[in-house]
Amino acid sequence: MDKPVHLLDYARPTTVGRLPLFRTALAFFALGGIAANIGLITNSIKWVRFGSRAHRNLSLNPKAYGRVIEAETIESLREPHWLWAANAGAMIAAVVGISFALYLLVALVRLGRAPDSGVRQLRRYRWWKRIAAVATFVMATWAGYANYYLEGGATRHISVGSWDPWVWPLMLFVGALIPCWWIGGGLDEAEDTA
Repeated sequence: MDKPVHLLDYARPTTVGRLPLFRTALAFFALGGIAANIGLITNSIKWVRFGSRAHRNLSLNPKAYGRVIEAETIESLREPHWLWAANAGAMIAAVVGISFALYLLVALVRLGRAPDSGVRQLRRYRWWKRIAAVATFVMATWAGYANYYLEGGATRHISVGSWDPWVWPLMLFVGALIPCWWIGGGLDEAEDTA
């Protein structure tokens, strides 16, 4: 009465989404990216507002920020287009970064429902994210130096404990590349097990 058991040989599904902590870590990376980019936008808005008020405040009182500022320096702050352009570039880069983080979250959902499509989306994310990370580094560094020179010009000093303007953008850059490395490791491991 025993019936023979026939094992069916199906193609193995892509297992990248089933690797330990793979999707969880990427979700945390995406949420961290959203938070970091919102912080970049908030910081840029703060500096644009400071730069827009600096000329008016110093015109009324050359010691508005603690030290006497020369008339030529005050006049150079009348319309700081360089500051506005640099911070606008940083904000655009941050909005692109937020859209990349949302794209990653969508890819993670897709990875659970349609693994092959999710893997393609992760590969696409990984390729474009590197380019976007470099662009964000450039824009955030440009904004950092513009903010640094604005603070130096308007107050004649740099805040104690402030870092060089390229340090925070470098930290953002490294943080932006961690998901690319994680995805690469997960895809390589999935290909090894296939």
